Amino acid sequence: MLTSVEQFFTMPPIMCRKKVSDDDPISKSSMEDTTRKSPHLYFTEKPPIFKITYGHGSGPPLLRKALLEAGIVEFDPQCHNENQWNLWWKGFRFKEEEFKHLSSIQRVNHHPAPVGRHADIIKKDGLLRAVRRMCATYPKCTNLLPLPTTFHLPREEHRFVSTFCQNTRNLRNKVSKPYGCKIYENPEYLAGGCGNYTNRTIGETIPGTNIWILKPADLSGGRGIYLFNQLEDLVYLSKSVVQKYITDPLLIEGYKFDLRLYAVVPSYAPFIVYVCADGLVRFATDRYDLDNLKNVYSHLTNSSINVNGPGYLVNKAGIGRGCKWTIRQLRQWLATHKLDDRLLWTRVKVLIILTLLCQAGSTPK
Repeated sequence: MLTSVEQFFTMPPIMCRKKVSDDDPISKSSMEDTTRKSPHLYFTEKPPIFKITYGHGSGPPLLRKALLEAGIVEFDPQCHNENQWNLWWKGFRFKEEEFKHLSSIQRVNHHPAPVGRHADIIKKDGLLRAVRRMCATYPKCTNLLPLPTTFHLPREEHRFVSTFCQNTRNLRNKVSKPYGCKIYENPEYLAGGCGNYTNRTIGETIPGTNIWILKPADLSGGRGIYLFNQLEDLVYLSKSVVQKYITDPLLIEGYKFDLRLYAVVPSYAPFIVYVCADGLVRFATDRYDLDNLKNVYSHLTNSSINVNGPGYLVNKAGIGRGCKWTIRQLRQWLATHKLDDRLLWTRVKVLIILTLLCQAGSTPK
């Protein structure tokens, strides 16, 4: 977790930290204390200047508040020259020439765009290419970067249709088999003490289903995402990825959820990553139900969608109102259910590191 402004970028010589005593609450606060005040910087000369640029509005108020509380001055076009700033925070990508003209005491909040069409992990299709390339180059990464069967559209549409039809034929001829295993047959269960453990890999689905999820490659907020189990329902207007739907996810009180975690990468050379100790758990606001694939409030966890759902303001059993928890609340829930989350968070950290390394070689230094 980032605990001071210095960890975002190397401090210019005009800045220094005030020496604090052992009794100073800021110096003694732990990473888990998310209520502490922002660290304040003291400057030997004029304080540094920050710019915030967003397409609509003035940007996140919390960001501006944190910078101002740290003693950094906001850029004012009436008082400052065009290039008189130390930190520029944009809500969208920087142009290539803007990176070229950075001085030694100027920092921005985005790395330069990776070189080549296979390198950009921000887009879903670029992430898929990067993960495939990583696993092909380093086969041992395959189990650490779990990925359900996924195809690029339109480039791999023929392969997808062939796979979809083969799955359909297999289901028609399927002989029922028991799913998972008895818990006393599994030594991992006995060693881990996890009452909900089943012997399956990530991405495995419930037998008897051929459900897929389509996601536009360059959209966010759940836009354009839908589920289908009939080939005639496949419709897309732009580059997309189509993925075998994980039909047996971990649920909390019957609700689907995902994790929104925050990582800062101040440098690729050397490779440095900070992961925030807390984050968000985002819930669907209707109970998980495979009988209704059209219900976005049951299958999608995007907050921008679920705030408009009929169950958003309902006091849901075990979840509460709204559609978000903190990671701390999730860890409390896991502890209450006697589930050890240490392996989970180790795997999350490995996943973050390997995902970032997928594009390390193509990211300009």
